[in-house]
Amino acid sequence: MGAAARRGGLGHVELTLGDTIDAELFEGDDFELVVCDSPVHRFPDAEYLRRALTAALAATGPGGRVHFGGIRDLPLVRAMHAASVVSGAPDDVAGSILEERWRRQLSEQDELLVDARWFRDFPGAAHVEVRPRPADSRESAAPFSFDVVAWRDGTRRTVEVPTWLHWSVDARDRAAAMLADRVEALGLRRVPRAGVAGAVKIARVLESRTGTPAGELRMLAAEVDAAAVRPEHLAALGARYGYDCRFSRAGGWPDGELDVAFVRRSDDQAPGSAPLPRFPFGELGDRAPANDPVHHSLLAEARAWLVPELRRHAAKALPAHQRPLVHHVVAELPRTEHGAVDLAMLPAPDETPGLGLLDRTAI
Repeated sequence: MGAAARRGGLGHVELTLGDTIDAELFEGDDFELVVCDSPVHRFPDAEYLRRALTAALAATGPGGRVHFGGIRDLPLVRAMHAASVVSGAPDDVAGSILEERWRRQLSEQDELLVDARWFRDFPGAAHVEVRPRPADSRESAAPFSFDVVAWRDGTRRTVEVPTWLHWSVDARDRAAAMLADRVEALGLRRVPRAGVAGAVKIARVLESRTGTPAGELRMLAAEVDAAAVRPEHLAALGARYGYDCRFSRAGGWPDGELDVAFVRRSDDQAPGSAPLPRFPFGELGDRAPANDPVHHSLLAEARAWLVPELRRHAAKALPAHQRPLVHHVVAELPRTEHGAVDLAMLPAPDETPGLGLLDRTAI
């Protein structure tokens, strides 16, 4: 790789192989930009991501920034897999088959998923942006991913957005009028995103077990997407009146909606040079900020051999009417304060997060 860089006229570039969280990788001069693009979803857990981002931030100099790209959006995992199972499926594929594939994909999910709100008040960062992955990306998961850009210091100018409008058709028209009046900055909250809104609709239909075939699911998604917004259309609206338009997932909205901010440029500023808007981050509350792909992989491996073994044992030891209908692998059994198994706290088959139905047979 080093030889290829030199042949390409990049003799000043030094390539070093090492662990992402190894601080020694970043020793030396202060960097203007540290990029970690796409492999984030293969990180083992959120703690590893935190350590990697912290090390990268510490390596930047004045005005420097860190770009971590392709982070899978935790609230959109069900929509991401719904889009996957329906994409390319013939129109007449039964909904029951799609539902089974969707639940299986969810149960086999082994990538790191992070809620954008986890980056709120990130230690060591003066300003953090959570940007939706560009729509023109070749990644199929791009609509369900985001990029994080963080600045270590406050040298990059930012601006408060004084007015936020909650999205509606009326809000869009009002925003256009305010931009024409040359307000300094303006924001729109919870803007539904075409391509994502339709996938969310598919996931909800699959979850409801209605048996809707693939062709009808695609039509439902198309109807929802037609009523949603394409970000490039809002960007064009801003450009028409001399505004930079920026998008954010910092709100962590459950259906993938975006917050959008328009910041006016001065007459001598080039596009993209206006101050960065400060997007409000949503509250995580008691929600998990990320999944645990390593732990989940271990459960998946256990499920692969344990469930068939349990079925074989039950077939030998029990009459048909006494054999379990459903098998689940869980991390641990809930306990009462006295140490007994708390049957009331055992999850119902479809309530085990990320696992779904493993096995069901009719009596």
